[in-house]
Amino acid sequence: MSEASKVINGIIEQKLLNLHTAYFATVLSVNGNSAKIQPLNMIKAAGQSGKKQAVLTVPVLKNVCKLSTQKIKINDVEITIPKVDTIAAGDIVYCLCAERDITETKKGKFSIPPSGHHRISDSVIVGVI
Repeated sequence: MSEASKVINGIIEQKLLNLHTAYFATVLSVNGNSAKIQPLNMIKAAGQSGKKQAVLTVPVLKNVCKLSTQKIKINDVEITIPKVDTIAAGDIVYCLCAERDITETKKGKFSIPPSGHHRISDSVIVGVI
C-alpha cells in the first residue's frame, strides 16, 4: 500500500470513528427527564491509546423504564407481579444518536441544524439493559 493510500485510509478511519449511531452507557445520575451518562465504549485516535469518552447529559425518552418482578403474599399465597421503575444511577442504558443537532428540537422548536451528523452530543436514552 502506498503512503498516500495509508494517509487517505487513516483520514477515512478517523471520520468513521467520529460518526456515532448507537452505544451502551452507564447512568451516573438522573434529573427529571435527563440523565448524566458515561459511554462504555472507549475512543482511540490514530496512533494513540484508548481512553474513556466524556460524560454527557442526555434526554431520557418518557417510555424508558426498568421492568422486573416482585413477589407478594396474598392470603398466604405468594404470587409474582410485574414491577416498573424509573432508571437510576448504575443502570446500563442504550443510547441512539440523532441524525442532526437536537439542541433546539428537544425544546419543540424548528431549527436549521449546523453541519455535522450523528454526533454523540445528540444522543437520547431509548432503553435499559
